[in-house]
Amino acid sequence: MKSNEFAVLLRDFGAALATADARLANERIAALAAIFDIAPDLTVAALSKRIDAASADFGRSDRVVAGDVLPLLKSLTALFEGRAKAAIVTDIKVVEAALRNRISLGLDALMKALTAPAVKVASKPRGAKSAGKTSAAPLRDDLVAEFRQNLENSLGDPERFDAVFNQLRSNSAIGKKEIAALAKQMTGSAGRSTRD
Repeated sequence: MKSNEFAVLLRDFGAALATADARLANERIAALAAIFDIAPDLTVAALSKRIDAASADFGRSDRVVAGDVLPLLKSLTALFEGRAKAAIVTDIKVVEAALRNRISLGLDALMKALTAPAVKVASKPRGAKSAGKTSAAPLRDDLVAEFRQNLENSLGDPERFDAVFNQLRSNSAIGKKEIAALAKQMTGSAGRSTRD
């Protein structure tokens, strides 16, 4: 789902909360919805990755912090589970997971961090060796096995497959090694690019 569609979903949920005289909950959901308006063409999973990568060192004094909206997202998940498309429930859970890692992060500060221009890092010339090479993270076989099982179980059900695939894309613990291993196990050959 696109971020702007998710923002509309959140605002509709907030309006229902306001009707039920839960104005504070509506304000909290509206603050979260505003974050999804900043990048309307990004998917919820892609924006959630950016949220997960945001610094938790600022914004603690904001009016609304990530921890304030977690119970509301949990309620929204419970409302939609079994009633809405699996992909919608998955997107809500992805956002919830990203915010759970940053419970003290203020939503206003998060908005500023996400809209700030990216700092360009100078790249090294091609073929240049790193002076202090660090060892790469080990392959997470457990994640590869879990996602392989989930993908295989969802074959033939496009909606369920999309939900599992979105979980895979949004999981920050999945790296290039895990993707290559999963591709090799599923297809018999490792992909050479994201399109493969």
